[in-house]
Amino acid sequence: MAFVCVHAGAGYHAPASHPRLAELVTAALVAGADAASADSASSIPATVAAVAHLEASPLTNAGPGSNLNSIGAVECDASVMDGSSGAYGAVGAVSGIANPIVAAKLVMEYSAEEGPCGRINPLLLAGNGARDWALGVADGGVIACSADELITQESLSRWQRHKQLLEVNEGVVDSDIGGLHKRVGQKRTGCDLEQVTNKRSRGSKPDVANASQTLVDTVRYDTVGAITCTTSGHISCGVSSGGISHKLPGRISSAAHFGAGVYVQRKDNVTVAAATSGTGEQIVTTLFARECVSRVLANADIATALSDVFLDFLAHPWLARYEDRHVGVMLLRTETVQDAATGIEMDVREFWWAHTTETFAVGWMAAGRPHVRISKLGRRRDGNPKKFAIEGVKV
Repeated sequence: MAFVCVHAGAGYHAPASHPRLAELVTAALVAGADAASADSASSIPATVAAVAHLEASPLTNAGPGSNLNSIGAVECDASVMDGSSGAYGAVGAVSGIANPIVAAKLVMEYSAEEGPCGRINPLLLAGNGARDWALGVADGGVIACSADELITQESLSRWQRHKQLLEVNEGVVDSDIGGLHKRVGQKRTGCDLEQVTNKRSRGSKPDVANASQTLVDTVRYDTVGAITCTTSGHISCGVSSGGISHKLPGRISSAAHFGAGVYVQRKDNVTVAAATSGTGEQIVTTLFARECVSRVLANADIATALSDVFLDFLAHPWLARYEDRHVGVMLLRTETVQDAATGIEMDVREFWWAHTTETFAVGWMAAGRPHVRISKLGRRRDGNPKKFAIEGVKV
């Protein structure tokens, strides 16, 4: 049977949102499983289908309704990686499309082709160049939207709250709130944004009177991701993100950095894939997805391997300037073994997730049964929060 796992972000998910979040994760699993059953040779369609479903949801910070940057625009990042060939593709700081993960898949496919006259095709396209190229691919499946169609009333309200916080603390933001409100209120045409008109708030309302408060206190990190494996053993992974609120225009998150957002590698008879979420700059600095995969390939005791990665992440000298360190990872390990009695080869799979954040929404589907977990950080016996949480299941 094909295997699908997804995550809807490492950060904080209010208890009231858990039922809807569980429904979303389940639906994304089904979308991925349906695509996997239609194409048993490649897992790429399943990975893209699962992430695209999460992008379209009103519960995530990916695609339409994502966090707005400092000038009130949506710019998204996404990437896909093929576990068999190592092919990789990404888009960064891209606006004007509703499903960035599909654009990333097109870049991956293009990067694997030989360019004319020996030209090397790109692994990453960014900004308007990424949008224009992806929309120009015939039958590519990328959905065009105007810049304003990517903004919802809720994402605008969140942006305005954070703008007030920045003005109190730093006095550096001067964007046209009135103009944005007017544009968002206009009738939308083009892509169908009915599903994203009620994007949820990813942080509490900032206390603008508290000058010590920062955006880190009020912004949550909701990068979404998927890892899928076909019945034939082909594995791929993908992630998508709208980035942090009030980011500088052109900022590219870990979701579009090779080895940071996603990574998959095979060694002998073992394949490991990872998809991350959290503070992008910290994940990029530590190449967190690749580091997790490398450690688990070297140590079959996955709990110990992940614990070592997280302890090193928390103590990493290059992250010393950050007061808090936020990261989450979901990981799939498959090992091809031979039954001693029958000689038949089979894949043994383990699905794991770990995070330093308050919650991490994950789900997996094996043998046609979906499972959802809103993982919580928990507390130690002394009442203080744990440094990180690690869980896993055999699937």
